[in-house]
Amino acid sequence: MSGKRQFDGGTGIGARLDELAVAVGFMSRLPVPFRDVPLSRAAWGFPLAGTLIGLISGLVLLSADALGLPSLASAVLALAAGALVTGALHEDGLADCADGFWGGTTPERRLEIMRDSRSGAFGVLALVLVCLFKAAILSDILTRFGAPAACAALMAVHTAARGWLPAVMHFIPAAGKTGLAAMAGRPEAAVALAAVLLGLGGGAAVLSFTPPQAILALILASGLAVTAVAALARRKLGGINGDSLGGMEQMAEAAGLAALAAVGL
Repeated sequence: MSGKRQFDGGTGIGARLDELAVAVGFMSRLPVPFRDVPLSRAAWGFPLAGTLIGLISGLVLLSADALGLPSLASAVLALAAGALVTGALHEDGLADCADGFWGGTTPERRLEIMRDSRSGAFGVLALVLVCLFKAAILSDILTRFGAPAACAALMAVHTAARGWLPAVMHFIPAAGKTGLAAMAGRPEAAVALAAVLLGLGGGAAVLSFTPPQAILALILASGLAVTAVAALARRKLGGINGDSLGGMEQMAEAAGLAALAAVGL
């Protein structure tokens, strides 16, 4: 990010755009202008950043399908595009979660393992299985419902998954005094609520052409996935950290895609 400008804490449209730029810049490697805004204030923009990431991933899916590639290959390319846009931010968190949650016996040891940049057996296995699962489900959606529906599904799950994260950051304390979650701070209730509403409303808007039960399935599945990982982080670590937030996002994506495939678009 470039073009740093001091944040003045305002409440107008300029301040909101500054916050959105920080949310997009944090969630992705897109070259957005840098704004000196606390991440806890910008967290409401996480789901909108997810919409953009999902759109890019979806456009790759549409292009691959238009070129006549097999559905599984198109799905893999779409997921790879999403990982490239985010710098594999959430995938890395998922792998670290698996290593830490099941590789240590105390919260301190688990956090130490998660800070290690090397991936262990649990992390590699979790990452491979979740990526394979998402690719298989996305390929099925593409085959059964077509490329536009699969693109919409990607946008919806990316949006909804990130919409839950500020609420988790608001309600569950950070594990330890260092790390991303501690650095980001605790979003205010209004910020967390705005993120949830944007995440669910954005996902519903993208899926407006689908039966209502598809939207409900996405909301329930992504919410339950985030809740499960958050509860596990609370039990294993005593709170949340950046890696556990990444794990929540990845599991919410996978659960959301599975729910849409099961209910039908």
